[in-house]
Amino acid sequence: DIEALFLGRVDRRRGAALRELEAQLIRRGHKLIIVSEAFGDDREKLLNRARIMVNLLRAPHDLAGMRLLLGMACGALVVSEHCEGTGAFRRGEHFVMAELNQLPEVIDHYLTHEEERSRIAKRGHRFVTQELTLANVVREMLKQGVTHS
Repeated sequence: DIEALFLGRVDRRRGAALRELEAQLIRRGHKLIIVSEAFGDDREKLLNRARIMVNLLRAPHDLAGMRLLLGMACGALVVSEHCEGTGAFRRGEHFVMAELNQLPEVIDHYLTHEEERSRIAKRGHRFVTQELTLANVVREMLKQGVTHS
């Protein structure tokens, strides 16, 4: 029942971006929920209710891996501002990435194209729950000859 959710600390950079994003989404008939603190079961319940989880970086060089993982694990489509270091997560297949000023349009697109949103969200969920498991990661490391010294 939550169209778009931002979960995280609202600092100066994120605050300005969130105010603009919220205003743009309202103009398009959507609501952005902003939650600065939620942990454990409360965080999981919120993310399970969200159709889209918005990822905004704290700084341009911030890594997004954990936030991508959290959103995908709960079945939300993660829509992230452009970032580096997404690792094994594939843009357009597991999550969506766009420039900060394009986020309102991108979020609107996926909220009004449910089948497309759902398809990417399901791929992301499947990836983190079935492929990106600890057993698979360790198996791949051992296959490649990575050892502990």
